[in-house]
Amino acid sequence: MNWVTYSLIAMLLFAGMHLTFKKLGLLGVSSAMILFFVFLSGAIVYPTYMYFSGEKISFNNEIIFWLFIAALLSITANLISLKAFLAAPNPGYPGAISSFGIIIVTVVSYFIFSSELNIIRLIGVILGFVGIILIYL
Repeated sequence: MNWVTYSLIAMLLFAGMHLTFKKLGLLGVSSAMILFFVFLSGAIVYPTYMYFSGEKISFNNEIIFWLFIAALLSITANLISLKAFLAAPNPGYPGAISSFGIIIVTVVSYFIFSSELNIIRLIGVILGFVGIILIYL
C-alpha cells in the first residue's frame, strides 16, 4: 500500500475512534480512564506486533531523548484532545480544530526537514486553515 491508502484507512479508523470516545464520555467514562485503557492496550499489542513482524529494537541516547519527547507530547495531547471531544457539542469540531496541527506540520516540515511543499499543496493548506476558522466561528 502507498501512503495515500494508509492515510485513508487511518482517517476512517480515527473517525471511528473519536466517535467511540464521545460515546464513552456520554456513558460517563473519564478521559483518563479511556486513555489508560487505550495506552495499556497499546503497551500489550505493539510489542506483540514488533515480535511477530521481526522488527529490531535499538536505542541510543538521541533516540531515547526523542522517544521521551514523543511520549510526553502524545500523552498530553491525547488527554487534552479527549477532554475537548467529550465537552464539545459535536465531536467533529475539536477534531477539525486539532487537525490544524497537520497544517503546522506540513509547513514546518518544509523548513526543518526540507519536505516537499508545492504551490497546489500550499493552496490546500491555506484552504484547510480557512476551513478551521469557519468551524471555530
